[in-house]
Amino acid sequence: MIGPRGPRALVTSVAGEHHAVGARMVADLLSLAGWEVSFLGASTPIDAIVARAAAIDAEVVALSISMGWHVPTAQATVAALRAGAPRARVIVGGRALASLAAPCAALGADDYAASAVEAVAVVERLSCSRGRR
Repeated sequence: MIGPRGPRALVTSVAGEHHAVGARMVADLLSLAGWEVSFLGASTPIDAIVARAAAIDAEVVALSISMGWHVPTAQATVAALRAGAPRARVIVGGRALASLAAPCAALGADDYAASAVEAVAVVERLSCSRGRR
């Protein structure tokens, strides 16, 4: 769904994750690229992520995971998004995923980005694959 400024994206860090600078960078870059962005910040509970994604009819949800011990929470978040906001494509990124051979497979995500700039390119590609932009 196209909003007043463009397609909608939700950007946040997973529950327990207190690092949000990378997620903030992704949110700002997406906004500059014409996306209508909701930024929830650090340590956002799973139910709040799913509720917000559903409420704004997010086309993309970008999850940041900096610390390795938050990977199980990220997996649970992706699973909850699949159930509660099934339209949203989920991309993941953050330092915790750099050591994983297959971050998407490990978390059940649609795509992975190694940097904020790459995240914008990934989001744009996912959006184009749905014929949105």
